Amino acid sequence: MKVTVVEKKKNSVMEREEVMLLIEHERKAQPSRKELESVILAELGKKTDVVAVRKIQGMFGTPRSKVFVNVYKTAEKKAYFEPKYVLKKEEKLKEPEQGKQAGEASA
Repeated sequence: MKVTVVEKKKNSVMEREEVMLLIEHERKAQPSRKELESVILAELGKKTDVVAVRKIQGMFGTPRSKVFVNVYKTAEKKAYFEPKYVLKKEEKLKEPEQGKQAGEASA
């Protein structure tokens, strides 16, 4: 997957950076949020608790997707400004990982 930063806007009122990325996924389906999260974190050099993937927009007929991401200064700002549905999507991604860890500990 190739990642290109297309646009960065600084929003000082909400203490965040609004980033638009172009993801090229050759001969594959549009990547899931979980797959994108690791690629985006590596590209931006941030931690999970301050990054929110707002929207993944596939480009019809091409192996590309636009991804809209908000990068906050603190996790508290993220929790305050991000809509609840975005935070719930992120929690669902983390739940299977926590289940696997619990299963490994009991085995």
